[in-house]
Amino acid sequence: MGYWMHVYSQTDEVMEVEAIREFFEDEDVSIDVHGGQTGAGWKQITLSHSDDEQAITSINLHVGDLSSYVDEAIDNVMQTEPACNAEWVAEFLGGVITVYSFQILSGVDANGGWEYVRDLMHELCEGFDGILHAEGEGFSNQAGYHVTWEFDDDASGVWWMALYDSKTDRWTRFQMELSNAKHRAAFRAGRVPKGVKAR
Repeated sequence: MGYWMHVYSQTDEVMEVEAIREFFEDEDVSIDVHGGQTGAGWKQITLSHSDDEQAITSINLHVGDLSSYVDEAIDNVMQTEPACNAEWVAEFLGGVITVYSFQILSGVDANGGWEYVRDLMHELCEGFDGILHAEGEGFSNQAGYHVTWEFDDDASGVWWMALYDSKTDRWTRFQMELSNAKHRAAFRAGRVPKGVKAR
């Protein structure tokens, strides 16, 4: 089945085929629209490296009544931590009407494939009011800060995180080391870890 990442959007405005082609016009990326649709009518697009046609990602577009799809995502996120962020994500998901599902393929590890995927996801989140979910990692908010904990116990690395305060409707952002047990425990409890710089 592969590895999946999803952009959940609260707008019915879809990034059109022509806009995706323009987004990658200066890159060595081939774009295959399954069914040959144009505009916002596409259902599946595959991005591949132009030189060897190695597939980077296959993107499925879902628009309209996504209640069953979104309800499952809400149920899952409410089982994650911290609770303050999980509740924010669940509320956001309740207003979602468009989902871009990225199946990550083998070409992602060659010639900047991950960069192409992440750049397109960033464009979707920023331009189409979306949030990102990555399997085995969790959700990120519209600004790209990581907000829910779904990592394995051996996760490591310095990541930008954020905690939501419903009273002020504001995010507190900070960097933490995923492998640091104290940092991890504080974040999962909804607290900024001691010793990190928050902003």
